[in-house]
Amino acid sequence: MGAIRLRLWDGAGAASPITLREIYESHLLPGLRQRPHATLQGYRDALSHWEHLTGNPPVQQIDSDLMLRFQQALIPGRSPHTVNKILRTIHPLIVRTWPREMRNLSGLGLCELFAWPRALTTQDAEPRIFSEGEVNALYEAAEV
Repeated sequence: MGAIRLRLWDGAGAASPITLREIYESHLLPGLRQRPHATLQGYRDALSHWEHLTGNPPVQQIDSDLMLRFQQALIPGRSPHTVNKILRTIHPLIVRTWPREMRNLSGLGLCELFAWPRALTTQDAEPRIFSEGEVNALYEAAEV
């Protein structure tokens, strides 16, 4: 796959539409080339969810309302852990679109800084308490 040149100016006084996938391919992917396949697949999957559920708007249109709608659209059929993971994967791409500043030196200034949606809360499973007999059986089975 060839490099994608970032389109920022169309000569008509407005920024050219650029998608989140283009940000990924031109700005994030080159630094991820040595990452495990599963990491790259995670980004591709998250971007596919983004494109399917948001209609793939130009990054200039991304704001906190769109991110909340995306989060809500992810919920049906997925656990809170999965929704949070997809949002964590999308986050570095969104941060690249925010203005450049001391804490965001890679910022491209394509959209305004906005509040990120809160992670969904999850209920931790109750810890299982083993009986003394179960612990003894485990100990004996371990042949220590």
